[in-house]
Order: sequence, then C-alpha cells, then structure tokens
Amino acid sequence: MSSSGSFSDIAGKRDELKKSAEHLTDEAGAAMRKAADRAGRKAEAAYDAVSARADSAARYAGRQVRDYPITSLAVAFAAGAVFASLIRR
Repeated sequence: MSSSGSFSDIAGKRDELKKSAEHLTDEAGAAMRKAADRAGRKAEAAYDAVSARADSAARYAGRQVRDYPITSLAVAFAAGAVFASLIRR
C-alpha cells in the first residue's frame, strides 16, 4: 500500500466524519427547536389556564363584595389589622 493511498483514505474518512458531525448537529438543532416550541405551547396553555382562573376569582370576589358589602368591609378591616400588626414587629 502506498503512502498516498493511506493519505487519501484518511482524508476520505475525515470528510466522512465531518459530514456525520454536521448531520448530527443539524439533527440536534432541529430536536432542540422542536422541544422549545413544545415547551412554549405548554407554557402558553398554562398561562391561559391561570389567567382564566384569576379572572374567575376576580369576578367571584366582585360579586361577594357587591352582595355582602358590610361583611367585605369587616374582612378587609381585619386583614388590614393583622397585616399592620405583623409589620410593626
């Protein structure tokens, strides 16, 4: 076997490895983009669910204040007194 044949074999293997590495890099990038996209969709769905629950809770609190104004005032006063006593410590 001649030395020029060995060098061409090594160069061929090097090119083959380079192409394999580029392919793997492309595949890893595609997988990462797909995972990031999936995570983004899940985060958006979670945000929508939490937002809907917060809106529902705010409407409920508004109804309670409107239906029971004296009780709401008493609860707010008590909560304020507890908060003030905690801050003074």
